Amino acid sequence: MSGINPLVQDMSNIDPRAEPGYILSQEYPQEQDYQESSYIKQMIDKYFYHPEKEKLKEQIIMKIQEIVNQWMVNININERKIPEQVAHMQLARVLPFGSYFLGVSSVDGDVDLVCIAPNFVDRFKHFNGQLYDMISNMDGVEYHNNVIDAKVPIMQFEIQGVPIDISFAQLDVETLPDDIDKQIPDTHLTMMDERDKLSINGYRCNQAIIRYVTEHSEDKQQSKQRFQESLKVIKIWARNNGIYENRLGYLGGISWALLLAKICQMFPNLEVNGIIEQFFLQYSSWKWPTMEVLLGPFSQPEERQKNQKFEMSIYTPAYPEYNSTERVKKINLEIIDYKIKEANRIIQEEIKTGQAPWDRLIQEEDFLNKYTKFIEIDLIRIERDETMREFKTQQDKLSVKLLTLFEFFSQKKPQELEIRPWPFFYKKKDQKYPQCSAFLIGIKAKSHIQEEYSFKNCIQEFAMQQRKSLDALTNCMIRVFQATKQDLNDIAFTEEDEQQFQNQNDFQENEDYQNLNQKRQNDNIHDYEKQQPYKKLKTYQDNDESQNDQQNQNNENEDYNNQEQEYDQGQQDYQENNGDANDQENNDNMDDFL
Repeated sequence: MSGINPLVQDMSNIDPRAEPGYILSQEYPQEQDYQESSYIKQMIDKYFYHPEKEKLKEQIIMKIQEIVNQWMVNININERKIPEQVAHMQLARVLPFGSYFLGVSSVDGDVDLVCIAPNFVDRFKHFNGQLYDMISNMDGVEYHNNVIDAKVPIMQFEIQGVPIDISFAQLDVETLPDDIDKQIPDTHLTMMDERDKLSINGYRCNQAIIRYVTEHSEDKQQSKQRFQESLKVIKIWARNNGIYENRLGYLGGISWALLLAKICQMFPNLEVNGIIEQFFLQYSSWKWPTMEVLLGPFSQPEERQKNQKFEMSIYTPAYPEYNSTERVKKINLEIIDYKIKEANRIIQEEIKTGQAPWDRLIQEEDFLNKYTKFIEIDLIRIERDETMREFKTQQDKLSVKLLTLFEFFSQKKPQELEIRPWPFFYKKKDQKYPQCSAFLIGIKAKSHIQEEYSFKNCIQEFAMQQRKSLDALTNCMIRVFQATKQDLNDIAFTEEDEQQFQNQNDFQENEDYQNLNQKRQNDNIHDYEKQQPYKKLKTYQDNDESQNDQQNQNNENEDYNNQEQEYDQGQQDYQENNGDANDQENNDNMDDFL
């Protein structure tokens, strides 16, 4: 591993590391660095690379482009009445972005696409109308949804098991430039409306990230590959430590990619092991929120001024720039900061000294066995006719609403109280209802708590607000209560765990599934890998990846800033008949919680 000493800075002055494009060292790797990096690549690649799945994704993208071409020809001939030979020249382009573009999409990761069209294509009539119908009718489509009214409208599909999200952007030209996939200049954005700017921003940010990562390198392709391999490690580490989820105030894919790109800027010649080491070394001494992360010049000084109120500022590198960490609350930052420092300690004291292999860094946190008390928030699917995808949408909405709870914790919780929101839903058995997902918040009191009353009231108020905000058409309800470790026997898997087994042919009969479930129930600690020092990694589904974080954040901010509609009369009747009893039950459960 490269012998770069930890950076020591006089923080009374402006830290130069926060300056855009700052280079801290141009040191080159040694032979040992190549060996360690080779080990890291072997350790991580099998969880990201699956030839058949990659080929399937490529085929789906090609098929969608073919449909888009035919769609454009139809518009040109039938509506614009232009000759057929010209009709085939004025087409639209489908460009992938996010984790797929960056080359770090996991086996079960989704694919984010943006359809860039000339100025005669209408968003609602042509894109959300004609094109949506054409793709919905293609072979292999298992799910489709037209999200028209969101801040960033998208079309959602699941094609042969691959989730596909397509956004739309219109350029003010009749014929798209041939090199539109290589560069989309700022000048093309001047006549765009806000939705188009936001839709195309993901692709432009991805382009800028790769450009900044490779700008000081002699071998740009090699630098890009080192960035990709390092980002895979960071993604797995963040997921396994429960700090990878933009909706819940942690960091999403774009934020982790920007943090790593900054390290690649500062150390343009390091191998993968050195990049990872410096990632944790540098950010373990980063002073949030006074230090920002910027890759290049910032064109909107007023935006930076506005973002001074946030706990973290990690800016996207393409106009219009935005802070990808607006949702991070104080409680989230404390956890992220602790985890980064913990990882730095593991590298410096265990891995560099030869006491542990690199697998130690990405070992999964034993969340359920770390805490003795939990706040459990159940989302319950009442009717069986609701699809799993619709239920997942309700999970996403609940995730956004949980930010209000975290905001209260950040402001009001006693210093002696450790609160740990785990950003994944657990699948829970419920005899009465067809589907139940549990969200858990670990609680650990470091000493006697004097302010339990206000804390308890917060939970009760949150429960009442969320029951009122669930629309009757969702067929869902909220249940909030205290739980101890012993109460969690009916929780065996996060839904990410289950997804891994569902991708295999015989899920219910799968021996690993049966053994894992039985092991967790027998031990009552829910951690199959307790005695395995270097846990085998799971493949993860990228539900909130890279630049798609911006679209999700923009769409969901409407939920966060404006509570959903009140119950209709049927749901109000349910509240009147059952709400008081439920509130009393919640009150009783919380009385002895702390």
